[in-house]
Amino acid sequence: MIIRNAIFAALMGGTMLAAPLGAVTARAQNSDALQAEIAALKAKLAELEARVAKTEEKADKNELKVEAKGAPRFSGKGFSHFKVRGRVQSDFGIVGDPQKIGTGTNAADFSPDHGLGTTTEFRRARLGVEGEISKWKYKFEADFANNEVDVTDAYVEYKGFKGIGITLGNQKTPVSMNEQTSSRFITFMERAAFTDAFGFSRELGASVNFHGKNWHWKSGIYSNGGFSGNDEKKGIILASRGHYTMPIANGFVHLGGSVEYRDEGAAHTRLRQRPFLHTTDTRFVNTGKMPVDNSVFYGLELAAEQGPVSFEGEFGAKRSKFTAPIMPGAANHASFQGGYATLGWFLTGERKAYKSSKGAFDRTKPLHPVGKGGWGALQLNGGIDWVDLTDHKADVAGGNQYTLNLGLTWIPISHVRFLVNYAHLKVEGSPDRVKLLKTGATTPNFSTNVFGVRGQVDW
Repeated sequence: MIIRNAIFAALMGGTMLAAPLGAVTARAQNSDALQAEIAALKAKLAELEARVAKTEEKADKNELKVEAKGAPRFSGKGFSHFKVRGRVQSDFGIVGDPQKIGTGTNAADFSPDHGLGTTTEFRRARLGVEGEISKWKYKFEADFANNEVDVTDAYVEYKGFKGIGITLGNQKTPVSMNEQTSSRFITFMERAAFTDAFGFSRELGASVNFHGKNWHWKSGIYSNGGFSGNDEKKGIILASRGHYTMPIANGFVHLGGSVEYRDEGAAHTRLRQRPFLHTTDTRFVNTGKMPVDNSVFYGLELAAEQGPVSFEGEFGAKRSKFTAPIMPGAANHASFQGGYATLGWFLTGERKAYKSSKGAFDRTKPLHPVGKGGWGALQLNGGIDWVDLTDHKADVAGGNQYTLNLGLTWIPISHVRFLVNYAHLKVEGSPDRVKLLKTGATTPNFSTNVFGVRGQVDW
């Protein structure tokens, strides 16, 4: 009995010990399974997070992006940098001595020029679009000033090759640094006299532009006349321009040059120029219509900048070959020249913006714009300008015009400019205008003063 009870007690004790040990083993197994499930959940979460990140990244690429570039500029799937662009330039001008400059041989038959005196105009009122699709850049802009509609830029440019641009459409021919600088950024209200007198403009054609960080070379072939509507202008234009920018301490030196061959077709050519401002249609120098068969222009450029001080200068010459001499015994070709030199100084410390890959001046942004604790950018400018449209050997007496220019430019904020200009103008041998003297006689050699103001905004 005693032995049986002992065995029963041992069995009972073993059973009681086995119960908690089994429970511990079960709990251990459950814990391992739980850890495995947690690890699996973490892996699944990481996978989901990666998928969400990829989805968000793809969504960001397809999302419409908006930038402030004067006007809003948009980029999205399939396109970039699209914006509505434009500019408005409103001018007020005074050309002096309106009662003393006119036509006539003496006081008895003298008639004053009513195009002088106080004049106003919308110099430019442009509206257009620009943008990029893949590797193609496009731009279209029309000008609505003077109650007329003129197409300015209308081209596409392929930018798929590094350092090379191929442009097709209506575009500027590559001549003259002053001509390549946008009217939004030129120093005075108007470009140099010779650039307008020699007829530089936008033409319909194709060009190739090779460029690097500090240099560029652009050449093209264009139709002479383009969208002008003159069906007699059936010639062609070949033009090429290159430059190199040499960096110096706190500035640069620009060296450049251009050449242009122009076949005039059957149209007669006339070279002429206004008295500094565009607000008047009067021209003091004018060659009259010439039987030009073709012409060649060449120009040299020099510009430099040292901190807030900048310099810009050019010389250009045009040699025109006639289909026949203007008068018997006269030369069958004529040569004309022009040039300018301008010195500028930002009183508020800015540097005149310059794009070295293009070889032209660009948008200057005020260091301390109005509304942000400053007065904007203030630039003082002075320079000389001349154009010679006379060649006595060819019997062309278009006259010479010289100007001494002074200007003050205020840029309160980026994209807004105000210009105040003064010019003392001297004319020698004007074929169309004379000045009435106190003696009652008239002379084609005279001087006068010109004053102009411009308000400008672009986007």
